[in-house]
Amino acid sequence: MSSPPLLKPSRLLTHLQTLSTALDTTPYHPALYLDRAATHLSLSLPDLAAGDAYRALLLLDYVADYIDAGDLSVGGSSDGESSGDDTAEDTGDDDDDEEGDDDPTERDADGERVDKLELHAAAMALRCILDDLCATDSDISESVVLMHVSDLASQTMVLLVKSLESTACYHEARSYIRLAFRRFGDAVKPQLGAVLDRVEKRLETAEARESGTAFRVRYPWNEFEPDRFAEETVRFINETFVPKASPGNAVEVKVLELPVLSRNGEDRGRVKQLGMFAARDLRAGEVVLEEASALTTVADVTGGGLCECCSRRYREVEMPSKPSLSLDPAVKKSKPQNTTTSSSSSPKIDTITCESCRAAESAGIDCPIPTWCLSCHSTTTPRYHPILCARPTAPFHRAATSPSPPPHTTPTPNGPLYSLLLLKTFALALSPSSPTHPLNLPETKYLYGVSSTPLPTPWSFRDHVLTPLAILDALGVDAFSGRDPRGAGERGWWEPWVVNTLVAKYRGVASGRMGVMKGGVGTEAVGCQVVYSMANHDCAPRVGWELEERMRFRVLGREGQGGEGQGKMEGGAGKEGGEGEIVVRKGEEVTQCYCDRSLDVAERREWMMGVLGGLCKCARCVRESGETVVGESAA
Repeated sequence: MSSPPLLKPSRLLTHLQTLSTALDTTPYHPALYLDRAATHLSLSLPDLAAGDAYRALLLLDYVADYIDAGDLSVGGSSDGESSGDDTAEDTGDDDDDEEGDDDPTERDADGERVDKLELHAAAMALRCILDDLCATDSDISESVVLMHVSDLASQTMVLLVKSLESTACYHEARSYIRLAFRRFGDAVKPQLGAVLDRVEKRLETAEARESGTAFRVRYPWNEFEPDRFAEETVRFINETFVPKASPGNAVEVKVLELPVLSRNGEDRGRVKQLGMFAARDLRAGEVVLEEASALTTVADVTGGGLCECCSRRYREVEMPSKPSLSLDPAVKKSKPQNTTTSSSSSPKIDTITCESCRAAESAGIDCPIPTWCLSCHSTTTPRYHPILCARPTAPFHRAATSPSPPPHTTPTPNGPLYSLLLLKTFALALSPSSPTHPLNLPETKYLYGVSSTPLPTPWSFRDHVLTPLAILDALGVDAFSGRDPRGAGERGWWEPWVVNTLVAKYRGVASGRMGVMKGGVGTEAVGCQVVYSMANHDCAPRVGWELEERMRFRVLGREGQGGEGQGKMEGGAGKEGGEGEIVVRKGEEVTQCYCDRSLDVAERREWMMGVLGGLCKCARCVRESGETVVGESAA
């Protein structure tokens, strides 16, 4: 694993910002991506370096492939409609684009289908390459261009491999080393031979195969993250979000101090954090939170029997013919943090299905067919579904219901579920009525996930680079310029650092609901709620929770707050102890449990490592582990 990022002001950081500004205006320049990737790596940001290196490699491969196919010509003429010289400048708006033209392909001179976004990116990248070469030679042959492209590609692949090794994505590093040997032979063996030896040895250990690692951190150029502890921020949350979520304003948000957690349990001092507190005396069994969020999604959109918007069940699902008395160990091992279990029974509710998606699916487009309850259809879905409608996004939902990751990849815990949240976030950000940067959405802006102190977090090339690019492609968005055919969105919203920040927020606060699906027991719904996310973790929680249409907090009785019981619903969402008794006094912190609290201390700490960033130091964990340090709730 690499060392923590070097994010203090420096020449490297200034150079990084210069490169980012240049890419804002020239988003198809392979050499700029390569330079920025190298700068990211020098700043100990190999995760961002991998994202830039891969984009550079895509552009270089596009150029080589389309020249070989005859769709691009170095001399200014081509068999296709695009070339290095006659393609319009990328201003984010093509004059010949027809409104509503969602066909991502066109036909070349031979009648073969060509991806329009790819061809456009290749033409613009070729122009950048020609501009670079013409600085020293005005008469450029195709062979010279292809040789230059090959040289840049070999440099890019070496940098990509080093980035993947630094993030502990050893499967992918080995795959790209082998690819580099096939494509570039002896030219890269001196640089990658020793890397391959190290990677092979790492892959012999089980630990190296489980997950890659990076750091979650507030990047210095992130202008969207609020000062979470400022008086005006706390007041805004209490005045804007809490009244909509807490019946009778039963809770409020305050600033507190919590221990800084570490993987080895060492004392690292304390840090400010937000927390949820009782605004009045709270009684056992009382519901103190009912919070809806547009940032909710379901794994099986078409056949799961759940409203795609709020996850409310509208149809019973078929239960296994032989109910199991205990959760299968393999399924239990894959269970995400923050989970509760839904009931298979449901009241009859009126629903509506998207007929445009149904027609698209019938026409061969790999899109899910969502069904919504009527209230969601009229109030919330107009914010995001126009972006998702009839788009080939079903593969992301299938990945979320798959019991195992693809072979020879480095997974991250719950990565496919967070990809569904990323898909929903991008759709909300691209809303035709109010396009917004993904980090500036009300559903994401105030979620905790990053801080000024770098914390290790699971990271994988597939979940943080490949899948986000696939999401952009499925939505018809240019992965380099961020250009959207519907004219929505802000510049820079698709960058890898944005994806990392969003996933860090999901990993920090997302809740999931277990249910019976086609493949067995799995996470059927996942969501992020602002006020809910303010409640810190404690293995002896004050409230239990359940996610069904809305996130609900119910105050636990004193017996339930002890932590040892599992409660009537998994995750501790049931009523426990004497209902009506005052169990949380005004001003006391309201805590929840992020995992199955019936687990022993070692299992609980393992489950929550990715969320908390270190070993849980709540009073119960400290007591059960025999430690002498007095713990408190954990952020």
